[in-house]
Amino acid sequence: DGTSAAPYVATYYPSAATTSAASVVQTAPGQDIAGLEIRLSRQPAAGAESALTIGGIVTGAPDNAMVSVFLQHGESPGQMFDSQGANARPDGKFVFRGLQPGPYRLSAHYSSGKTYLVSQPVDLTLGSSDQTNLQLVLAPAEEIAGTLEITGDAQPAAPAEKRTVRLDPAYPFDNSGNPETTPGDVDPKGAFRIGNVAPGRFVPVVDPLPENAYIQSVTLDNTPAPDNILDLSRGLKGSRIKITVSRNGAQVSGTVLDKDGQPLLSPLVMVCLASDPSQLGEIQPDDQHRVTEGKYTIKAIRPGKYRLFALDVLTLASDAPDANSDDDELMKSFFNSAEEIEIKPGDRIVKDLKAIDKLPGKEPHASQ
Repeated sequence: DGTSAAPYVATYYPSAATTSAASVVQTAPGQDIAGLEIRLSRQPAAGAESALTIGGIVTGAPDNAMVSVFLQHGESPGQMFDSQGANARPDGKFVFRGLQPGPYRLSAHYSSGKTYLVSQPVDLTLGSSDQTNLQLVLAPAEEIAGTLEITGDAQPAAPAEKRTVRLDPAYPFDNSGNPETTPGDVDPKGAFRIGNVAPGRFVPVVDPLPENAYIQSVTLDNTPAPDNILDLSRGLKGSRIKITVSRNGAQVSGTVLDKDGQPLLSPLVMVCLASDPSQLGEIQPDDQHRVTEGKYTIKAIRPGKYRLFALDVLTLASDAPDANSDDDELMKSFFNSAEEIEIKPGDRIVKDLKAIDKLPGKEPHASQ
């Protein structure tokens, strides 16, 4: 307060990644002290062996353009859930510091008015050393052509419906920063063109699908796309898509039962049908999974092996798992404990389900 001599500790904390040594400076009343020098040193994040750097340069941008660089990180190239962004400098150079070992994906983006430029994504794995010589080349988003074929018996004298095809990101947070694709109208011969397609991985969406239909197969340049996922991460290169839709989808229906074997009339019940636990996060209580007066029906199911189970969401919520609980692991445990069923084309399966109303390791709720 300027009335007495006192020691002060000079310490600067600009971020969790930097630190300085604390120094004690003795002052007298009214004394000015100049020429202090504080040296910062970078320290690794808590629990990390080292803090690594990814850097490089973006080319192909207009002069004085503001270019964004996105960096994604996750457990594997197909599971990039964390992302951060930075602007490239006027000379195109960019850098991300304080990173931990693991898989990463980078891409650069520029947009102004109707102009959109994007680079092909670069996948890499950080080990024990930095990677600072990466190059991201900007290029315009492109257009891709394809055909849609619908198989199976159509409704007698049914008028042809107007349909569109678009491409959606294949995974959550995938294609981060990319523009939405421009849906393509399907002409009477089944041809379509989708615009504004940047490099990435996509799933095709046909809107609307015929009643009880599903996407049977997807090919890219006559090569089947695994899990119907189109990998365009290296660019389009004049590729063509073919989408085959089958009207012969399966159906599963039945009654959801409570612990006493009676239809469960709770307003919050969810029926889950999935072939892999990772799909459970995408299930919403929409028309396909809604339970009305204890009854459920799921249509347009593609053939395969599935786990089918019902959740009494209201009762489960009363168990209130603690804040540190892992919802993904919880759903995986429900999935693993469910019965596996095999569904074939055109099946009409009737199956009653006893709703799960307790968390793993807890006793069932007592009858009221």
